[in-house]
Amino acid sequence: MTSRFLTIVLHSLVLAVANIGSILVGFAVHNVAGSANRIAVQLPVAAVLTVVGFSLWLMACHRSGQLTIDVEAAADATWIYLLAVPWAIALLTPLHFVTQTHLPSLSNIFAVAVFQGVVNIITVPVAVALVRARGAK
Repeated sequence: MTSRFLTIVLHSLVLAVANIGSILVGFAVHNVAGSANRIAVQLPVAAVLTVVGFSLWLMACHRSGQLTIDVEAAADATWIYLLAVPWAIALLTPLHFVTQTHLPSLSNIFAVAVFQGVVNIITVPVAVALVRARGAK
């Protein structure tokens, strides 16, 4: 395994953690807000937090010179995007079991994967663009 591969795997893990963490924060905001429509509150909060969190992570890595990816080519970003889904499933399953005492339903897993598919298609390019922009200065 190469350093580049491990870097991509680590970034995809961080993206999955950002996804799951953001979904949980969105749920907490919904509970505090007392909104009747959970999805209307949870989704926008989770989407924004995912974009901001992962972008800050990727910019910090590049600023430090550690765990850098090729921001000029699409391959690294594509692999990060794709590998985040299995990471999220691997994280969601034990987290759900520990907190809810049962495994997540397939619809729950599917909902997280759909969230990732939509949000991460925005998150990864935004994070890469911010790294590029910071590097140009």
